Amino acid sequence: MYNHVKTFVVIVPVLFCAVGAAAQLENQLFLAVDQQNYFEQCPYVQVGQVFSASLVLVNPINPSFCQEGSRPVDFVGGFECRLYSTSNVEVLGFTFPVFSIDVGSTGSHFVGYSEPVPVQESNYGRMVVLATVEVRYVGQTVSEAKSTVPVPKSPQPCQGATGAMYLGEARPFSSIEGVPAYVDADDLENALVAADCTYGEMLFIEKAVSTEGKTWEQIKAMYR
Repeated sequence: MYNHVKTFVVIVPVLFCAVGAAAQLENQLFLAVDQQNYFEQCPYVQVGQVFSASLVLVNPINPSFCQEGSRPVDFVGGFECRLYSTSNVEVLGFTFPVFSIDVGSTGSHFVGYSEPVPVQESNYGRMVVLATVEVRYVGQTVSEAKSTVPVPKSPQPCQGATGAMYLGEARPFSSIEGVPAYVDADDLENALVAADCTYGEMLFIEKAVSTEGKTWEQIKAMYR
């Protein structure tokens, strides 16, 4: 249950490519596979490919810090959410930025960090990576998700998607009803803050594997 938890995954892409659009988001939770482009929504993947996805929190804002009003969050003490995926996307493992305890099960995560994780400045605004998820795409076509939550409709840029991961509230209960949440490590009175996963969806487009190399080897073998 520490630092590497074999459980759920979801993924989160965002529907914008400009830095200005990202800066307008607050408390947005999403998953990304490309750290050079956190907002890649429709990555191309091959059957059997294993890759890492970052669970990222963008522009964390505590709306009632110590009951004194809104304030940017500088350190995160943990989080809770659930990662959903279609049955052709397998979650192989979960790694946290510091030593952590995860008391969740069956896809939900209730994570407490051993020390606060700092929020960093980036080209996409203030953000922090809450966890890294190892994922395998096993191919085939999209089938029903491993939950009662329906697979989100593919946005226009992702037509032809063959797999999906997305975020939602922790189950069987959530600290803030209906949404994921994270801990503001500096607030002793209102530590839990609601996170928004409106853009917490990632869709995969299957990429064909070239067979040219294998075919050429077979042709050469005929003349040996």
